[in-house]
Amino acid sequence: MKRPKLDTTSTAVAPQDVELEESDDIDVVEIDVKIEGEEEDVKMERERWSEVWKFFTRLPISKDGRERAECNQCKKRYICETRTGTGSMRKHITKCPKRDKTDISQFIFSKSGGSFSINSTVFKPERFRELLSEAIVKHDLPFKFVEYEGIREIFQHLNEKVITITRNTAKDDVLNLFKREKLKLKNLFELLPGRIS
Repeated sequence: MKRPKLDTTSTAVAPQDVELEESDDIDVVEIDVKIEGEEEDVKMERERWSEVWKFFTRLPISKDGRERAECNQCKKRYICETRTGTGSMRKHITKCPKRDKTDISQFIFSKSGGSFSINSTVFKPERFRELLSEAIVKHDLPFKFVEYEGIREIFQHLNEKVITITRNTAKDDVLNLFKREKLKLKNLFELLPGRIS
């Protein structure tokens, strides 16, 4: 189907005959259309679909003719014209100093006595590996324990962010744990009066 040409010299073009192409890069589409019998230009605006608009507010066009948006939290302003896109605003959302970064999915509700308490359980991979090496030592488990399919499934079930390790990594972690504990004992013995043989 042929598209009608839109310019100021064209005569009658009905708005329903105009087809708009959608693009991810374009947020606003403005079309000037002359309709027979009417002298005003009709401007159509496309809805903004990007997730960033939950965190930003559009501002009126400034004196320099550029469209800007303001962060709802820290009030920092970014240019948000059609050709620039929303990339800079998307990056700002993760770095905004005033944005609440608490993830509600990381909280556990527990009932003690007659009241409820909230405990945060943010997953820390370093702490997980430390606990795993302590368990290997306490229970005299083989290093291959971390490669058991059932154990890996349990770890993934408990937290999807778990990065499974190999037996060689477990061995290195246990050796590092040994060196830390040895250093602690050495420092403790240095504080004791007298000699130990």
